[in-house]
Amino acid sequence: MNSSASDSDTAGNLKSEKLVEDIFADLQPGDEANIECYTRHAEKYDEGFCGLQFENPKRFAFMALKHLKTSSVDKLALDICAGTGLMTEELMRQGFSGYVDAVDGNDTMLEVAKKKAIFRHLHRMIITPDSRLPFPDNTYDVALCCGAFSPGHLRAECLPEFFRVLKSGGTFVFNTTNFNQHDNKALDEDMDVANAVLSRLEKHGVCKLMESMTGDCFSLLSNGFKYKNGNVDLIRCYIKL
Repeated sequence: MNSSASDSDTAGNLKSEKLVEDIFADLQPGDEANIECYTRHAEKYDEGFCGLQFENPKRFAFMALKHLKTSSVDKLALDICAGTGLMTEELMRQGFSGYVDAVDGNDTMLEVAKKKAIFRHLHRMIITPDSRLPFPDNTYDVALCCGAFSPGHLRAECLPEFFRVLKSGGTFVFNTTNFNQHDNKALDEDMDVANAVLSRLEKHGVCKLMESMTGDCFSLLSNGFKYKNGNVDLIRCYIKL
């Protein structure tokens, strides 16, 4: 690679780092769904995340499709906290040819997603442990929730509701993530709650863990990226029994 191309790539990567740093800096753990943050950053969200080679959608799609056991001909997927649709774009790249519905709490992010014409229906909804998704039981073959279990976003107590709308033999993939720039305490706390909720669900025969992995959320980072310490996520794939 010539030096001008290398310099251009570096400049682009640093620009993406700044965009993502600004998003993470705007997130407030006590602010339900962080509506104002995502409204401010929706138009630049894809540029920031894709510029840093956001790896999780690839892992999610691979796990979900590999372990899928439903026999439906026309499969349905639900992208929970879909944002701008990066997760669904990757799901389709990996061969999913059914319909996908999106749920997210931010109108501006959903407007960006709508322009991509990849969703059947888009639903604006802030999901809380007391809320009920607007879908019947046993509707979806795949459910995906990428990057939403973190401070100021979804609480792990929401997990049972996601299994409710999933068909038997369907797959659910999610991760616990951390936006804390200094340590992983926030991630540990989220993981502890998620572990307790999922342990109860498994004990009651609702679901079974098929696969889990840890990995860097972004694969293209400089050492100066402010949130490098919080870049490792735990991803889990469950099948509904």
